[in-house]
Amino acid sequence: YGFDYDESFALEIVVSVQVVLPIMNTFLLHPLVVVMLIRLKTMKRDIRLGYYSIMTFLLLYDWIMFGTRAHILSPYAAFYCDGPLCGLSQGANMAICSLTVALNLPCFVFLVVRMHQTVLQGTGSRWILSKR
Repeated sequence: YGFDYDESFALEIVVSVQVVLPIMNTFLLHPLVVVMLIRLKTMKRDIRLGYYSIMTFLLLYDWIMFGTRAHILSPYAAFYCDGPLCGLSQGANMAICSLTVALNLPCFVFLVVRMHQTVLQGTGSRWILSKR
């Protein structure tokens, strides 16, 4: 069926990216965004707080994924772990990975709702959720 092609051609690239990307994000991308947030004085406080929370949980996500280096072997129902946190049980690794993904969602939803409410403020729209 050709399922070995992903292992033969892409696995080495994926492993290299999983090692380099969290380090690059931690020392280059996320600090750049935080510096931009600090310098932008016109941004509302709650939207700034939403961005800070997203950056915090994205850093956590990067390092948890660096620690597990999980590979989901499609189309099989398999979970392969190759990182330093792999000494834990498979259930614990899957719970940690799923929690880091799930913890990003409330921060993102908060930011989207606050931005939506900011745009609709003063329009008289029926989609405004609060008057503050």
